[in-house]
Amino acid sequence: MAEPEIALVFSAEEWVEQLHRHCSDHGGARVRQLLVDPELALDEEYSTLVTGHRWPALTPALVDDLHRHGRSVLGVWDRGEPESRLLLSAAGVDGLVASDVATSEIVDAIAALPRPSDAAPAFVDDLIPAASGRRVVVGGPAGAGTTEIAIGLAAAVGRGGVRPALVDLDLVAPAVAPRLGLPPEPNLRNAIDAVEFRVGSVHDAIARVATFDVVAGLAGNAPRARLRAPEALRVVDALAREYGVVIIDLATGGEDSAVAHGLLGVADAIVAVGVASPVGLARFVNWLAETLPSVGAADLHIVMNRAPGQAFRRGELHDEVVATVRPQSLTFVPTDRRIDEASWSGAVVGRGPFTRALRDLARRIGAPGERAR
Repeated sequence: MAEPEIALVFSAEEWVEQLHRHCSDHGGARVRQLLVDPELALDEEYSTLVTGHRWPALTPALVDDLHRHGRSVLGVWDRGEPESRLLLSAAGVDGLVASDVATSEIVDAIAALPRPSDAAPAFVDDLIPAASGRRVVVGGPAGAGTTEIAIGLAAAVGRGGVRPALVDLDLVAPAVAPRLGLPPEPNLRNAIDAVEFRVGSVHDAIARVATFDVVAGLAGNAPRARLRAPEALRVVDALAREYGVVIIDLATGGEDSAVAHGLLGVADAIVAVGVASPVGLARFVNWLAETLPSVGAADLHIVMNRAPGQAFRRGELHDEVVATVRPQSLTFVPTDRRIDEASWSGAVVGRGPFTRALRDLARRIGAPGERAR
């Protein structure tokens, strides 16, 4: 029988080094990956993840993901910390072994776990319908007005009869909550706790606004540093099971960020927002060049925001855009005095040129726009 292949979570605990050395010298298991970055937990091919209780990335949601990929998890607990056994059990690991046993016994425990080819019982998540909601990422360079476009698009979809979820995943300056006059909590952290640790429900993270629901962005400084890509993706998946359309405000999507790359890769549609001016177009083209390599099979829809009314200027912008990329649609969104009025009152923009443009955009991306009147 072939030796089980493992991913060993790196830590300073003595048993980790001993197990790594034993596998190298004596066999019994093959270490395919010494795991430091939790975002790589699903990348390498292996059959068993071996981890202690101190790894902060070990959550019930991660264990479920590993199970769905045909992998098992062995938890190594510390007799000096009896609660470590409870923590590992709560995460849903497939087996437990104490850290002070002989290293050969840890290897035996790995071999005793179910293999990916073994029949496995159905998980509770198997009873949940596959995520089917349409994921729409709204992004663009700083200052392009992506948050206003994301809010307006959510309102347009909601007016069409399908209540969407708007998630603020702006990685630098989350602005959906202050723009709509919402409190800083609940927010994305509540949704992560619900999905990752089964603390409460995703619905506890939602604020209701007019015709759509909102998951506010992370409060405080440097939210990006506290957010892992798998967490963001699993929250979006959970929302997509509940909502027909999930709109993601990812204003800094062009940056070198695992969160941004992950979300762009799973999007069904990407709404790329640029300012309709010569300088705005130059910045937008640079942003597109950085962003497009991360895009999967998503449809690309371009929005030229604060567009001039003159047809010849719009024509020039159109020609420059289509010379760079071939989008599924190009929408000109005009300046509208109602935007300023709405921002001062913390409300959605009233009906007018801005809402009409986004109603048409909603229909182009395959989401129901507001009904014409």
